[in-house]
Amino acid sequence: MKVDLLCMNPELGEIAALEQVVAEFRGRYRPPIMPSSPFMRTETELAEIMMKARERNWYGQTIDELRSARAVVVHKAGKKKKGPS
Repeated sequence: MKVDLLCMNPELGEIAALEQVVAEFRGRYRPPIMPSSPFMRTETELAEIMMKARERNWYGQTIDELRSARAVVVHKAGKKKKGPS
């Protein structure tokens, strides 16, 4: 079954499913299970698809929205930059 991963709707959680596919591939086939050349080529292609799917609304969100969507835990936040004087 062939799936067009770039047509996935990020609002419906398909990006999380794609991230799971990439994580399972990395866990299951990481060298020495699979020779490094085919692993790296495949992993690069999977990661590229995942990043393109993620970036659809990446720049339209604030840093707080991005952190919330990714369930980020901030241990120490940096100082916010002040605007021009």
